[in-house]
Amino acid sequence: MKQTRTILSLLITTVCVLSGCQFVTEEITADHCDFDMIESVGGIALGTACQTDDGAWFLPLRCDLSGCTTVTREPVMVNSGLAVREIHARIEKEALLLWIESCVYTEKSSTPQTDGILLEGVEPGRYKVEYLSADGRRDAIGTVVIGE
Repeated sequence: MKQTRTILSLLITTVCVLSGCQFVTEEITADHCDFDMIESVGGIALGTACQTDDGAWFLPLRCDLSGCTTVTREPVMVNSGLAVREIHARIEKEALLLWIESCVYTEKSSTPQTDGILLEGVEPGRYKVEYLSADGRRDAIGTVVIGE
């Protein structure tokens, strides 16, 4: 089923890219990456959170959906056509839940790498950072301290 969706997405993407409708391409091909996929392309790593000039917190994240970079493990899958569409985050008690939404590469979404996420309105404290897969599974990826 996933292969059929991927093939259909690539066909639609080809038509959309050739006709110049990149937003539609991203919307159609957007997909919540599960943790197994993230691990297969090299993993995900946290940096140290730092406060921006306007008081928000920036959490550096390293991940490369192309599968060309070892982040926490050797990649076993290559995805030359995937790009990062968006990094999502939400707080649940003492956990910071993160997940990556991918899409087919376009000029607008031109990078398979992440640089990090801006965390606005996060209370100071120590958070377990977990990757949230689409099926609800949570996998620990580290801890982060905000404002202590």
